[in-house]
Amino acid sequence: MIAFKTHHYLKRKTRGKEGFVALKLDMSKAYDRVRWNFLFEVMRAMNFAPEWIHLIKECVSSVKYLIPFDNTFLGPILPRRGLRQGDPLSPYLSILVAEGLSLLIRKNEKQGRIHGVSVAKGAPRVSHLFFADDNFLFFRAQEDECNVIKGILSTYTSTSGQMVNFSKSALSFSSNVVGPTRDNICNMLGVYQEQVGSRYLGLPSLIGRRKMEILGFLRERIVKRIQSWNNMFLSKAGREVLLKTVIQVTPSYAMNVFLLPAKLCTEIERIMNGYWWRRKEMTGWGIRWKSWQDLCKPKQKGGLGYRSLREFNIAMLGKQAWRLTTDTNSLVSKVFKSRYFPKSSFLDAKLGSNPSYIWRSVFEAQGIIRDGTRRRVGNGRDIYVWRDSWLPRKEGGMVLSPKPEGVFDMNVASLIKEDCSGWNVQRVHNVFSHEESEAILSIPLSKRDVSDGFWWSDDVRGVYTVKSGYRRIKGEVLEEGWLGWTRMWGLSIQPKIKHFFWQVMTNVLPVAENLRKKRVDIAAECKLCAEAEETIFHLFKNCRFTQGIWSNYRQIFQQQSDSFQDWV
Repeated sequence: MIAFKTHHYLKRKTRGKEGFVALKLDMSKAYDRVRWNFLFEVMRAMNFAPEWIHLIKECVSSVKYLIPFDNTFLGPILPRRGLRQGDPLSPYLSILVAEGLSLLIRKNEKQGRIHGVSVAKGAPRVSHLFFADDNFLFFRAQEDECNVIKGILSTYTSTSGQMVNFSKSALSFSSNVVGPTRDNICNMLGVYQEQVGSRYLGLPSLIGRRKMEILGFLRERIVKRIQSWNNMFLSKAGREVLLKTVIQVTPSYAMNVFLLPAKLCTEIERIMNGYWWRRKEMTGWGIRWKSWQDLCKPKQKGGLGYRSLREFNIAMLGKQAWRLTTDTNSLVSKVFKSRYFPKSSFLDAKLGSNPSYIWRSVFEAQGIIRDGTRRRVGNGRDIYVWRDSWLPRKEGGMVLSPKPEGVFDMNVASLIKEDCSGWNVQRVHNVFSHEESEAILSIPLSKRDVSDGFWWSDDVRGVYTVKSGYRRIKGEVLEEGWLGWTRMWGLSIQPKIKHFFWQVMTNVLPVAENLRKKRVDIAAECKLCAEAEETIFHLFKNCRFTQGIWSNYRQIFQQQSDSFQDWV
């Protein structure tokens, strides 16, 4: 989020004497080149205990390689550097290695030799961002700072064993940096200027007005994946597994930080819906008996539990909104707060002028976070009685009791005894209604001076989850649907039989009645008995051939009902 916001700032910065550079570094074979002694020295500098350093040393230096050759093995080969690929410990050790570069950058920044980017007045300066082997360095577009960066990289690579892949590295500049300066810095560092449409961590680093075109790679990726399944003879149950575990997961990474255009979500859902309804022998999409929104209903309510992409996208963005609300000391919170809501909290923030696309995206989830968030009472100093949502009740946390005459607002701390031993019971009863007084007095208080916090009302732990946010957006209540659905999906039978039963119960089998509704030219009478119109109720209960089967189960057959669902 910080990287995307900083890129937006550089693009918008057209004035001012100070221009800035963003250097995207790619480390070549980041794991294989790590010098062990450098790793251990970094751990000592970070005050790791000698016992820990010894354990890590034993882990990384005990590796041996054997090479299979002609029905035997050659070796062992004993490496003297590098971290093992696939080892769950290696990603954490690589972070420690990168910390060496971070220490060098911070040292030079503290000495005033380089200066990071500040996206707004009062925002912290960002000089570097590291993630795996993709690193960003930010500095002023000046020769002296460029030389300092060269020196830092030279020192780091010579001591750590790392090597910068300049062919995959790139430079981007703020808009106020003139062409000759750009060319000079590119030549000094030996790095090309970033091309339009470049990506960072697999996502576009800049998103302009043509969002459908920029994010269209998600649709293309999904279409290619589905086309590769065309020759697979799968039941609907098998298609459900593929759609849920592969296709719906494909855009999830982008949906963590970007609000996908509604048109793009609709197109992806149309593709998924068409693939699910298509018959095996057909080359087209076939008849879509139900809309995607019907399939997105929970299985307990007659749907198939697919995701509505737009709502799920907002629910995922809710994680970022929750982080901006609760983790105010994080770097990303400080950067966004200084730019978009310097004098308020995220819950009271406005969209503002010239917002970046990533802020527009996160801001879309503000409403759902505001509705589901309650303030957790600590010392009560930061919670206002009539302005904030803090009462522990499902129907809403806002205080509805009228304000006393002459009182504009007051904080919750004024309702707590001075010694923090409990609530001021008399004052609470004097100000609030009986119902709200009981709700307030039920809130436990800490005897320590604890800061006020936040809790999510839709989760027992009080922490926002994508699942709870999605259910709130969809308006799904906890009450169960038809009991028959729960029993059917819980049966120990083949999934394809369950799906056939679902088609029967939702009246989406291709019987004559339903086909004629879809304007298919077909005779209306039953193909088995030719005595009545072919409906699902007739085919499975009233048909003469079906009655011969049910006659073996008299108790079931003799039940009278007006609908197929009631009969089942």
